[in-house]
Amino acid sequence: MTDLDPNSRTFKDSIAAVCDLLAQIDSQNLSPLPTHEVTDVTSATRSALEMPTDFPPLASAIVTGDHIAIALDTNLPAIDRVISALLTQLQANGAGEIDIVVSTETSSSDLAVLRSLVGELATVHLHQTEKRASFRYLGPDVHDEPVYLNRWLVDADLVLPVVTKRASDVSANGPHDLTGIYPTFTDANARRRHHQSRAKNDTWGDSDAAEQDPEAMSGTAEEPAWLLGVQIILSVTPNQHGRVAKIECGSIESARQAAIETSTADLCDFVTAVVEGGPSQQTWLNIARAAEAATRYTQSGGTIVVWSDITEEIASHGDTEFVADEPTADEQDSEDFTPWDEKAVPFDRIGSLSEDYQIIIRSQLSADSIERIGLGSIQTPDELKRLAMAFPKRGLLLAAQYHAH
Repeated sequence: MTDLDPNSRTFKDSIAAVCDLLAQIDSQNLSPLPTHEVTDVTSATRSALEMPTDFPPLASAIVTGDHIAIALDTNLPAIDRVISALLTQLQANGAGEIDIVVSTETSSSDLAVLRSLVGELATVHLHQTEKRASFRYLGPDVHDEPVYLNRWLVDADLVLPVVTKRASDVSANGPHDLTGIYPTFTDANARRRHHQSRAKNDTWGDSDAAEQDPEAMSGTAEEPAWLLGVQIILSVTPNQHGRVAKIECGSIESARQAAIETSTADLCDFVTAVVEGGPSQQTWLNIARAAEAATRYTQSGGTIVVWSDITEEIASHGDTEFVADEPTADEQDSEDFTPWDEKAVPFDRIGSLSEDYQIIIRSQLSADSIERIGLGSIQTPDELKRLAMAFPKRGLLLAAQYHAH
């Protein structure tokens, strides 16, 4: 989360070696992400805010003294420069109190860095999923289940999502909320329901439910954000090396029109998915995203290697089967929302992929740790090349964590 490239030299060198070796055996670059890089992120952020698409300049949306809430995706490339430029612009436009809300995906170290970065310009809040006092009621979902949203977002005069623009495949994964509001900043119960429906390939916009209840949150994936009053989002497009390729600001519809579509390349038998970036990017959730993204380009039964530098041990939450049971009657009656082990979610997602693909992980962990959860382990680029040569059609997906939600 710093202005400097945080990759260790050893890992960066390993990525370069992987790219060179795979190129030697005619592996196809599958990434639809751009190759160019924005050199002045601060100026690009300021320009985007001053000239949004399908929306007046941000200054026109702010009344002096307005309470602003920023719903922040901490996977953002160059997050420090983007946020610094945004806060400067908000202050220049007369904003009052500014709250930044980050998801449970944010690590304690990244949270500390962000708080140090913004200083007294804003207050940074880590989203709490279980404490009812942290929420405001938003409305029913398509199944008439109540949905609560983070109170810092609901209580603000203006909510500005700051998100990573990811390659999207609506036909394969259903509609995604481009604002990043749902289910990221909902209560634990809604997050559990979303995970369960996701595993069943259900989507938010259940058309039958929408016809039965026009008052429910239905239709587009961004409807929760619409009910919240979100009109404008700031999005950062990563390039194939995990750096900033483009910064855009505009309406939700303009963001959907400018979505990055996945590649139409033929399916491969073997795909290497690289998780670019330093420690803040090297998480099990990003490994799950990278593996899921690779399945779009891999034949059923094929092999996917996720090339990461993860050091996070998995014994504490990865050696038992994921459980997302419905709350008991007693738990439903409790004041707070029912807790559940969200740390198990990436392993559940990876586990479901393992039913149709062989998943192999490059990491800083021992082979025994990886193999204990049913995954393969690999270490060196040369090992990867030898493995890849056993397959007739090979592919490479760079910055793969930015290809899935």
